[in-house]
Amino acid sequence: MRQFPTLVGFLTSKSSNITTDSEVEFQGYDSVGVGASKWKHNNITGQTPSQSPSDLDGAIFNDGDGNQWSLVTDGEINVAQLGDITQGAVVQAAWNAAIALASPIGGEYPSDEQISLYFPSGRYNTDGVNLDLVVGVTGIGVRGDGNMSQLDNISFEMAGAYGCTFKDFLMRGSAGYGIKSNTDLGGANKSRQNEFSNLYIKGKTTGIIFDGSTWNRWTDVFVEDAIGNGIEVIETSGEQIANCYSIQSGLSGIYIAGGGELKFVNFLTMSNALYGVHLYADDASSSVLEHYFDNVTATRQQLTRMTAITSIINSGGNIQVTSVGHKLAEGMIDIGITGTGVYDATEAYSVISVIDNDTFVLDAAYTSDVATGNIQLRNWDFFVDCDSTD
Repeated sequence: MRQFPTLVGFLTSKSSNITTDSEVEFQGYDSVGVGASKWKHNNITGQTPSQSPSDLDGAIFNDGDGNQWSLVTDGEINVAQLGDITQGAVVQAAWNAAIALASPIGGEYPSDEQISLYFPSGRYNTDGVNLDLVVGVTGIGVRGDGNMSQLDNISFEMAGAYGCTFKDFLMRGSAGYGIKSNTDLGGANKSRQNEFSNLYIKGKTTGIIFDGSTWNRWTDVFVEDAIGNGIEVIETSGEQIANCYSIQSGLSGIYIAGGGELKFVNFLTMSNALYGVHLYADDASSSVLEHYFDNVTATRQQLTRMTAITSIINSGGNIQVTSVGHKLAEGMIDIGITGTGVYDATEAYSVISVIDNDTFVLDAAYTSDVATGNIQLRNWDFFVDCDSTD
């Protein structure tokens, strides 16, 4: 086996025809010591020379004389072996190569030929491309070097994956989700018996989405600064979520609109703009069943929220207020009215009755009609949101 300093140097060399050798080894991709790799000859010739493995969207390249080579993985692919890690095309090529070596979904257990994709310390995919990496296999592993492995604008869609492991990296970016634990395209296979640990998901639209998954385990997974909900549950069963947090979300830390048998243990959700935990059902056909919360802290960033007043009119000496999406119930107290110039902002009123989702009556003495100002409402750490008539 012949050795060369770098793969880039090999590709640009005019003397790259070494078909008498079955394997070659490089000390790095474009600099010695970064992305060292071994490649074997595929016995394929007459190919168009490539500038890098990402040109061919996988772990292969064609040398200057048209000979094709494939990466020797030894059970793991290092993304840095395939090129400039800041480029989305390189990350996608490494992912494609790993997926091609994994087992298909549907098997009871992963095969012995499990493959791992390794993101060593560094920032990946900083060229602005949004990558949605679809798993849909059995037994793949994805790992990094903790927070030093920073994946920018990269999402993982489980798509029915089974027995996979994701650990030790940071996901950043404002687009899409961090991880979606969902079924495959046909809905036949749920994401199941996967392990997620020591992950940091920061700044996504949604940190984690559960939409067709079961029996997965999440440990030391931290979601922060989501634009929407930190964790969103649509449909799932039997997830184990321990020693995790979801904080500083633009909506709720945890939003649950379906599924059952989730177990949150030693969980923290705080400083979210809306609620710590939001349980939602819009009609009688919706169900949120048997979720468990053990040693969970849910704390709001602030005690009040504001909704704009559309109108205030007389209601038998009290006031009837219209304010879209108030989420109030009869008997609630500590409701304030601010910015009207008519009603006392320092007074705390009670809800006499709720007419519909936008209209309610307070025990404030009617003074005059108003169409400006805000209703100052109490926020809730744990909010159950459904119509009791359904």
